[in-house]
Amino acid sequence: MLLQLSGLIHGEQAPLHLDGIDPEKRKQLEQQLRKQENCFSGHPTTHARNLWPTVKRESDIAELSHLWQLTLSKRGCSPLVAAGADAPLHLDGIDPEKRKQLEQQLRKQENCFSGHPTTHARNLWPTVKRESDIAELSHLWQLTLSKRGCSPLVAAGADGMLEAMILSFGGLQITRDHLAFNGDPDILRSNIAFHDIRYNNSRINLTILMEDDGQATMHVSVDSVNNAVLYACEAGCLSEPVSLTTTITEFSVKVTKPLTSLLYIAPSRRHLLDIKRTIHVKEVITHLDHLEKLSGPTTGLPPVFWVSIAFLIGLFHLFLIKLIYNEVCGAGAARSSTKYSA
Repeated sequence: MLLQLSGLIHGEQAPLHLDGIDPEKRKQLEQQLRKQENCFSGHPTTHARNLWPTVKRESDIAELSHLWQLTLSKRGCSPLVAAGADAPLHLDGIDPEKRKQLEQQLRKQENCFSGHPTTHARNLWPTVKRESDIAELSHLWQLTLSKRGCSPLVAAGADGMLEAMILSFGGLQITRDHLAFNGDPDILRSNIAFHDIRYNNSRINLTILMEDDGQATMHVSVDSVNNAVLYACEAGCLSEPVSLTTTITEFSVKVTKPLTSLLYIAPSRRHLLDIKRTIHVKEVITHLDHLEKLSGPTTGLPPVFWVSIAFLIGLFHLFLIKLIYNEVCGAGAARSSTKYSA
């Protein structure tokens, strides 16, 4: 279940890892987790489209959570479902004031996520073998996200934690004025897609595709609320900002010197034009050219060959200079003088 998984990720929402949990309650939950018999009896859920809809409203999340619980319960997984925990925003009977506070927390996205993408941080993706590993991993994720500007989202519970994690996967950072995609061009070598990124009353879909020729492109579309308008430009914002719509807009992945974000999205076109004027880019190359630079020359003779040739040429010139010197100033000149005097 999406919400149950997010609850497990966020240790504070997983009952097994709550501080001060009653030992008897812990024992019951651990016993529940061992009741795996007959779970799951049915077709794989990966292709059940109704279980993977596009979530547009907060109410959709609660409905989707209920649908997952119902599906799993009817397929023999009731004991495991009972061992889960809901995110606080979706608990029955939650105090309206508490709900309002949590919803406000979810809007505090500014400066999250500031850092390198977490998809390649190996210590965040270990093999979990024991229950204690889950608690340690949950704490590490919370600490990482909190130190990278996502404290308000982490404090909002499982929903905020999950949103912060999604931002961190791609190095997506929300600032006061824009959303920046800070993917690492050195390791951007495979397809990746981000759906329903919440920003400025809109939900953004961003897909990075590797073309057949090795060039990377970004496909961006937006579902806006109240006809909110967003603009975008690629690295350096050297091209004119483009208005985003529900139709996919394609951008090339470019690498600048000094390094800048691969994509900027903002509600203000003027802001993107100001970025172009203020980041002072010296050089822009395609992502493919950047990767070729990293891998070094793929054709031609090796450097050792050219060093050897240069050494031989230098040695030949030294020999030639010595020969000329001997003829002009050395033994050759003396023999010529003796011959003429005779």
